[in-house]
Amino acid sequence: MERFDDPTQVIHVGVGQSFALALAGNPTTGYTWQAAVDQAYLQPLDREFEPQAKGAGAGGREVLTFHALQPGETTIRCEYKRPWQDQARQTERFSVRIAPAKG
Repeated sequence: MERFDDPTQVIHVGVGQSFALALAGNPTTGYTWQAAVDQAYLQPLDREFEPQAKGAGAGGREVLTFHALQPGETTIRCEYKRPWQDQARQTERFSVRIAPAKG
């Protein structure tokens, strides 16, 4: 599965394909990436954390997985925030272009 981490690059996928966003984070601080998507185009599938080092409190990457549902263009808005706070510490927007299924 292809992974993307650069919000300046357009993500190109086909209908029926899954892909992931890999974003730097550290959930031990209470901050996690929250993704908002248009569910007509993308289905959120999974979220996992991959630590970059061993030991408690280590930072790493949050990997958010999505599945493309229909052709079109959409945006994934990701906010790095604590669930109990309204203010995001960081916001990223990923543009996604979904091509029709081949075949």
